[in-house]
Amino acid sequence: MQCLKRSQMLTFPLSRLLQSSVKCYSAENQKVFTFYTNENCSMCSYFKRRMDAYLNREKPGWTYEERKINSSPKEVFEKYKNDVPVLVCNDTVLIKHKFSAKRLQDRMSDVFPAK
Repeated sequence: MQCLKRSQMLTFPLSRLLQSSVKCYSAENQKVFTFYTNENCSMCSYFKRRMDAYLNREKPGWTYEERKINSSPKEVFEKYKNDVPVLVCNDTVLIKHKFSAKRLQDRMSDVFPAK
């Protein structure tokens, strides 16, 4: 039992590190981005509604994980605290503050050039 308790304590910091460092991954060719928000943020809610509508309408082959900036690791909090709402992939800001499908598509073509 002592070994189990110790292993849980050792894996928790590792899981926090992985959560903070891996912000974009691919599962069966579908990209998953990180969407940082804040509680009681009307701009974040509006951004999310517009982004969800875009995803439902366009089906672009990606999705996102929503994370609260206040409960993110300190380095992530410090980096994006003034930019929420922000959609990121591997420490690259795709779009922040206001959602625009056109701006996002332009940014995606810059970050992920066609092969």
